This record gives sequence, structure tokens and C-alpha cells, in this order.
Amino acid sequence: MRVALFTLGCKANQYDTATMADLFRRHGYEIVPFPAPAEIYVINTCSVTAEAVRKSRQLVRRAYRANPQGVVVLTGCYAQTGTEGEHASLPEAVLVVGPQDRGKIVDLVEAYLRDRRPRRLVRPPGVEPRFLDLPAPTFAEHTRAWLKIEDGCDQRCAYCQIPLARGPVRSLPLPRVLEEAGRLLAAGYRELVLTGIHLGAYGHDLGDGSDLARVVETLDSLPGLVRLRLGSIEPNDFSPRLIAALGRARKVAPHLHIPLQSGADRVLTRMGRPYRAADYAARLQELREAVPGLAVSTDLMVGFPGESEEDFAASLAFAAEMGFSRMHVFPFSPRPGTRAASFPDQIPRRVRDERARTAIELAGRLALRFHRTLLGRELVVLVEEKKGDLWRGLAGQYVETRFPGEGALKNRLVVVRGREAHPWGVLAGPPERIE
Repeated sequence: MRVALFTLGCKANQYDTATMADLFRRHGYEIVPFPAPAEIYVINTCSVTAEAVRKSRQLVRRAYRANPQGVVVLTGCYAQTGTEGEHASLPEAVLVVGPQDRGKIVDLVEAYLRDRRPRRLVRPPGVEPRFLDLPAPTFAEHTRAWLKIEDGCDQRCAYCQIPLARGPVRSLPLPRVLEEAGRLLAAGYRELVLTGIHLGAYGHDLGDGSDLARVVETLDSLPGLVRLRLGSIEPNDFSPRLIAALGRARKVAPHLHIPLQSGADRVLTRMGRPYRAADYAARLQELREAVPGLAVSTDLMVGFPGESEEDFAASLAFAAEMGFSRMHVFPFSPRPGTRAASFPDQIPRRVRDERARTAIELAGRLALRFHRTLLGRELVVLVEEKKGDLWRGLAGQYVETRFPGEGALKNRLVVVRGREAHPWGVLAGPPERIE
């Protein structure tokens, strides 16, 4: 039987979808692209914004239209945070499965195929106190593999549903991290991307002294690994020990994603973020001193309740001052069950959208400015594919790099020199070295 899967949302969700695809493969199912004809459709949803929820529901209905006799599964964060009434209004989804039970996905589908009885398996987040330890999935279309080592979040930001969807911090024990990393490297992947919901909190629940710094130090010494990339890390999670480990590491990519959300202190306070703009700037300075040439990307939320024009201007000015290499911009979206949803001073949708457009324009200028700093410099690129006459891949700074080259270069590490800066990335010359 054929299974088509679709992912909305973050890298952790993409990882979870890949694990479910591998579970189906191991049971003899064929994985096909969404929305190709299939007997089973799995929609791994997101609930971070109202738009993500709308798309999640839309995709469920699209899957049903593709095969009204098929099995449509709603899973992920919207499966967890949506009410029973909301799920009931999606009769096309005959199975609703919370994130904690994605390891049972094949059994649940096969039970439905036997008795055609719809099921809703959604437990309170955090009922399972341990990390859901499934084998790290394969990523057929990539030369790099993600390795999820943490799930859940203990922060209670005023705007965020994630703790409601994912529960508290749960970490994969370090021996298992090492085992899964070794398995992925043996499969031919050369870059590993560590991911999680609150990655910087790794180890807080283990009680054995493990932390993200120890993971970095351990994986940095693995033979066969050419690059280790870290997912999103909160600014307060960069302990002196982690900063020192990043400074000593030989294989960690010179790029970090550090969410800012706002550059205005008044807004950060209302958001429940545990730092102020000056703290964030100081942390970036420490990191850039420890890791020369570091690229830093971020998330910026605009239109948070009570954000004044002065706050918005301060936020943009601060982002420009920090010199981000990439900036993901999100207009605030009130989410049920969060404190911010009930704040009285909501910003009108029109204003939120206008501020988002302005911030996105700034993000484009910052990206191009950063790309220009790479001209004439050596860029270490892990080659992913060839399109037309050019190879493409990601430089260590998480910048798309295209270049001409001869021979079979996929999954090779090449050193090129930047020649032209573009909004999408850098056009480079032919390889100067191939490693």
C-alpha cells in the first residue's frame, strides 16, 4: 500500500515525519510524494499560528479529495492542541494522533483498516516522561541528516502553544545520541543537524550531567563526520561551557540560529522572554569572539499586543545593528490557551501585516548585506545537487552557494570562493579544493 506524508512547521516536525515514513517502510509500505494517489495520507500539523492551523485543515481535506476511500491521519501539534470539537469538524481525518503516539502510527492505521473505526489518540502532553526513542530516520534527498535529541519545552512564553503541544523537556541519553549519530554516518551522511524543540535545554531532565556542550564535544570527535550543525538555541542557553565548546570545536558549522522575537525591552517583558536586548547583544558578542566569522540567523515577531510604533522601530533598529544573516519574520497570531491571546491591547491584523512586510524587507537587505561579506572569501560547501550548469549546496554559514564544476561532486566537501552576492545566496567560482 502507498503512503503520502506532508509536513507543516519546524525542523522537529520534519524529523518526526521522516521517522513515521521509516516506520511505514519497515512494514512494507511504499512512500509516495504528497498528494500522489495513495491509500494512506499522513498530515503532520503545526499550530504555531492560525495560518498553520488553516493550512493543516486544508491539507486534510485535500488528502480526502485525492482518495475518499483512503485513510487520512491528522497528527502533530494541531492534533494535540485542537479541541475534540475542532477535530470532529474534520471528519475526513479518521485518525487523530498526538505527537507522543506517533511511534504507534502503523499499528493505528492497520487497526483502522481492519475495523474502519475512527480513533482519536490524544493524551495530555508530558504523560510519557521519557524521550520517544525511535531510530533516526533516513533522508533520501539530502546529504545531511537531522538528529533529534530533545523534545518538549519548559519555557512559558506568553504567545506560544508549544509546551501545550509537546510537554516538558525530554532528552535522548547521550549513549543513544552517539549510537544514532554513528548509524547515520555509516549510511553515508557527512553533516548532522542536531534538532529539538528546546535544544539548549538538552540534558536538564537526565540527571547525569549531560548538556548540549557535552554533546558537541562528543560528536565533534566522531570519525566520518565533516560538519555538525546546531538547530535553534535560545539566547540564555549559551552557557560559558557551551560557548567554550563551540569555540574549540573543529567540525561545528559557523552558523547559529538564535531567536530574538523582539528588540524592544518592553515587548520582551510582556512576551515572557527571559532576557533583554542588551543581554542578547552581549551574548552575540561572546559567540562571535569565540567563533570567528560566525553567521547568526534569528526569528522576529511583529505586532505583539501592545507593541507601539516606537517599539517596532526599536526592534528593527536592533535587528539591523546585530547584522543577522537571515531573519524569519512572523506577525503575531493569538493562540488559544496562551496568555497573550487574552491581552486587551491586540494590534489590528492590518497593522500586523504592514509591520511584517516592512520587517521582511529589512530581512532581505540584511541577507544581501551578509552575502556581500562572503565575496572573495573561501566557502566550505557540502554539495547537494546539480541544477543546470551549476552545482549547489550549503556553505558552513548556512548560505546557498552555487558554482560551476566538473565530475561527480554530490556529497563532497568543496572549497570555493565567493564572486557574486544575490538575495538567494552566493555565486562562487569553481572548486579550489575538494575534500
